[in-house]
Amino acid sequence: MNHKNKKFKKIRIISSNYIITYHKELKDESGNLDGRISETFKEILARDGMLYQRTLQVIMHEAMHGIEFEMPINLNNEEDRNILLTTGVTCFIRDNPEFIKEYIRVLNQ
Repeated sequence: MNHKNKKFKKIRIISSNYIITYHKELKDESGNLDGRISETFKEILARDGMLYQRTLQVIMHEAMHGIEFEMPINLNNEEDRNILLTTGVTCFIRDNPEFIKEYIRVLNQ
């Protein structure tokens, strides 16, 4: 079966909708970036032109930063931190079924 690569435009992280934008170049003070998240503007920025699998990995990576922001996980108790992390990831999976299906499909190739 031939699947066309999807360019995701939005993703939900906990109770916030984040847009996903693609940029020819992404940089910060330390150099080139593949991705970045702006919690303030509810935006995930991804560098355009990467391999498709890498693009999905970058979106997932930035979404994990978003979960940490939306549900502050800086707890000293490891069990409490793990409960919050599990809740955040579970919400992400539930709220983004198309992204998760595509992520798994591509990783299984």
